[in-house]
Amino acid sequence: MTKKRILASPVAGALLWLAGCSGQPPVEKEIVQSEPAPIGMEERSEPDRLVGSSHQEESEWARVHAGLNAASAETSAASESRTASQRQSTINLEKEIAPPEGFKLAKAVDNAGRGVLFLVIPRDWKATIPKSAMRILEIRLPAPKNGLEDGEIAVFGPMGGSVQANIDRWIGQVAQPDGSSSKDKAIVESIEGDEFPFTFVDVSGVYSGMMGQGAPKGGYRLLGCILTTPVGPWFLKAVGPADTLERWKEAFVQACKNARLEVTKTGGGAGSP
Repeated sequence: MTKKRILASPVAGALLWLAGCSGQPPVEKEIVQSEPAPIGMEERSEPDRLVGSSHQEESEWARVHAGLNAASAETSAASESRTASQRQSTINLEKEIAPPEGFKLAKAVDNAGRGVLFLVIPRDWKATIPKSAMRILEIRLPAPKNGLEDGEIAVFGPMGGSVQANIDRWIGQVAQPDGSSSKDKAIVESIEGDEFPFTFVDVSGVYSGMMGQGAPKGGYRLLGCILTTPVGPWFLKAVGPADTLERWKEAFVQACKNARLEVTKTGGGAGSP
C-alpha cells in the first residue's frame, strides 16, 4: 500500500494556504509524481541543532553553548517522547479495531499531521496511489459485473471551505441530462456515526468533476461524506458508474459510521475551515 512523495514549492504552499483561508473549497488538480512511498509511513525531519562555536578557546562562550546544547537535547528528547507516544497510541488504536470477517482496516494519514483516520472497509476494496497531492488515501471500488467501470473513493484531510460549500461544490459537479437542478434531486442527510456525526450526500447524473478536465460521464453517481471531528472536517468522496456505487453504497455509509480518528495535533492548520 503506497502513497507518493510530494515536493511542494513555496508558491504551491502559499496557494494552498490562501485556498484554506478563502472559505471556498480548494480546486483539486491531477499531478504526475514518482518515487511512491508506503501509505501510513510517518515522515518527519530531524530537529534543528545548534552549530558549535569555532573558537573553543573562548571558555565562557563554550560554557553557554554547552548549556544551550543541553537544553536543545532536552527539548529534542521531549519532542521525540511525544512523537513516540503518539505513534504508540496510533498503534494501540489500530490493534483495538477488529474488522469483522470479510472486512479489513484502512488508514489515511493527514499530510498536515493532524491525525490518522481509520476505516473498516470490505476486503474487495483496494487502496491505490493517490492521483493528487490533496488526497491522502484512494480506494478502488470494483465493478459488480464485467463491462462496468470501477468506482473510487478519495479521502481528504481537513482543508478549505465550509461543509455547505463542499456539498454545493460536489453537487455542482453533477448535471442532469434534462437540464433540471441537481440540487433539487440530491439527497443530503445528517447521520450520527459511532464516533463522529457526518453529512451524507447522494447525487446521480452527468459527472464532470474528473481531474485533468476529462469529458463528462453520464450515468454516474457521487456519494459524499463529511465527518465532523475535533481537528476539522474530513472528506470521503466516492464517484463511479451508478450501478457500481449502488453495489457499495451501504458499505460506504458504514465505513463513514465506524470511522475512528487518532488526533496527533489539535486545531486546524493552514487550509482548514
